[in-house]
Amino acid sequence: MTDFEKDTIRRQITAMLTPAKNRSFYICPFCGSGTGPNATGAVKLNPDGVHAHCHACDKHFDVMDILVLQL
Repeated sequence: MTDFEKDTIRRQITAMLTPAKNRSFYICPFCGSGTGPNATGAVKLNPDGVHAHCHACDKHFDVMDILVLQL
């Protein structure tokens, strides 16, 4: 995968995820972690910027998983 492709995917996944109160984390599109009273998200992007991991439900996913979820 080229750097251009990785950058495109990185921008797409961050556009599809909702930032949590702590801006370095996101709300999980699968379990909803981050929508509670504390609004602390559990999703963190992996260093590659292409994959993400939710520490609440232990789901590993990428942009394609989010797209399928939205269907």
